[in-house]
Amino acid sequence: MIKLTPYVEYLLQDVFSDLDDVSVKRMFGGYGYYLGGSIFAFSGPDDGLMFKANDMTKQQYIDMGSEQFVYTGHKNKGPVKMPYWTVPEDLLEDRSKIAELARQSASLS
Repeated sequence: MIKLTPYVEYLLQDVFSDLDDVSVKRMFGGYGYYLGGSIFAFSGPDDGLMFKANDMTKQQYIDMGSEQFVYTGHKNKGPVKMPYWTVPEDLLEDRSKIAELARQSASLS
């Protein structure tokens, strides 16, 4: 069993409360969130939630003022843009919108 931070526990027990079958695994020094076995989100070591997007769905995150996650942990590579976009803090209180975005992101896998 992995050790969960208070932020991860908050996400699992509160923010994702409208979703069934959410699990979490360690990933990129943070945590990856899975819905029915498909990854849909990531939270980094400094907290903050990011949802997976693709070319067809990323515009909605841009419109919300989200930023793309850039992974800088490679020893031999420069920064790498990842397909994860920040979720605005105020959106964390909208359980139905979070559930909608999570299902959409999980379907991208």
